[in-house]
Amino acid sequence: MSLMELLEQYYIGELHMDDRQKEMEKEAPDTNSAESSTSWTTWLIPAVVATVV
Repeated sequence: MSLMELLEQYYIGELHMDDRQKEMEKEAPDTNSAESSTSWTTWLIPAVVATVV
């Protein structure tokens, strides 16, 4: 079965343009100090545990 046959079989439709614009208008997530602190703790804690073990 070719990809074009699968596309014809399972193709539902395209997303309406109004719905597409809503996704594009979303603001970028704000990064704050709490989020940045968790990013360094995700590698710091395993590094400390590996050093102790």
